[in-house]
Amino acid sequence: MNELDRYNGPALVIATTNKMQDLDKGLRRGGRLDLDLRLDMPSDSERFEIIREHLGELCGVPDDELKVMARAASGFVCSDLAQIVRNAHLETIRAGDTQITRKHLEAAI
Repeated sequence: MNELDRYNGPALVIATTNKMQDLDKGLRRGGRLDLDLRLDMPSDSERFEIIREHLGELCGVPDDELKVMARAASGFVCSDLAQIVRNAHLETIRAGDTQITRKHLEAAI
C-alpha cells in the first residue's frame, strides 16, 4: 500500500479475485484499487464466439455442432474454453490430423 501511495505517475493496475470480502479495506480506498469491474459468465452465444475465435482456421467442426458444444460448456469462462482448444490442438497433433474435429474437442474436455 505504501508503494501505491508514493507513486505519482500514470499507472494501470489490474488485479483479480474471487473473494472481494477478503481484501484489506485499505486497498479499496480512493486512489488505490478503487474501481470494481465485475464480469458475468459468458452466455451460450458468447461461449460459441470464444471457441470459434480460438479455433481460427484449424476448425473442422460445423458451426451448429460448435453451438451445441458451447451450450454444454455452461459454467466455463474464457480461459477454460481457451485451454480446451489448446488441448484439442495437442490432440490433433498427436493424431496427425490437420484440423481440430469434434472428437479432438471432446477428448480435450
